[in-house]
Amino acid sequence: LRAKGVTVVDVRDSDFVGGNIAGALHVPKDELKFSVEKYVDRLKDKEHVVFHCMMSQIRGPYCAKLFHRELVKANVEPLPKVSILDGGFEEFVEKHHRQKDLFENLDERKWGINTN
Repeated sequence: LRAKGVTVVDVRDSDFVGGNIAGALHVPKDELKFSVEKYVDRLKDKEHVVFHCMMSQIRGPYCAKLFHRELVKANVEPLPKVSILDGGFEEFVEKHHRQKDLFENLDERKWGINTN
């Protein structure tokens, strides 16, 4: 996710606590849902937009699909790649918690990370 041209959009709502992916844009699902045109305008020139929620099972995929549909409707060319972070933030923390530079405000206690 550190690759140049990749923008991460975190669509978690009240569960946006305990940290986030460094540099991610936090846009709760309902905000994106009701303002998708604003975010298409803001992100249309990005090469790759990655959406995620806690587990990327419902909100992340929903928002990615909504965003992509709006890109097409707005005739954006070239279309940015739109994808979903497999496993969501929960799995990302589990796999990468030792790489502190990948996170902002990571609460290791919340995630049960043993710091010893």
